[in-house]
Amino acid sequence: MPRQNAIIVFSKSPHISRTGSNEPYASLPWDDIDRLFSAFLVDIIQSACRVADTDVLFYRDPSEPLDEYLYPLREKITFCDLEGEKFVEHVHAAVEKTFVSGYSRVIVVLDNHPTLSAKLFMRVFEQLKYEDECVVLGPTVEGKTFLVGLKANYSQMFDSAEVDPLEQQF
Repeated sequence: MPRQNAIIVFSKSPHISRTGSNEPYASLPWDDIDRLFSAFLVDIIQSACRVADTDVLFYRDPSEPLDEYLYPLREKITFCDLEGEKFVEHVHAAVEKTFVSGYSRVIVVLDNHPTLSAKLFMRVFEQLKYEDECVVLGPTVEGKTFLVGLKANYSQMFDSAEVDPLEQQF
């Protein structure tokens, strides 16, 4: 019997623009960017692992080698294979699979920021206890969403048929 809570984290390649010197990370060499974003990912996973009674589901491309930073976390997380071509399809499939597996409260990390703490995850799970069909959105400064907390299977939110919901502003 799975636990009630799950946190879904994705291995995402960084999208860096080098069109201007004011762009974030534009001056860093690619190797440094790779190490930086790997560190961001590990920080998020470590924070997620500190949430009691919660399974951490890590979705990654099985054809890519396992990042050496993830080796110490192998015993704490569940590795899952990405499904689909686009990120929105990855999210849709992961949410669907997680609810079908019996989880009743799910947090989906859409953007890997190292500032996501165990306390934030616990607050989202606490909020998900109150309503039967509850959605918690974590907005970015730009108005997009970096985190979604779900108490019901709303995987259709991530249906890419019309507009990519991960690019929508709320």
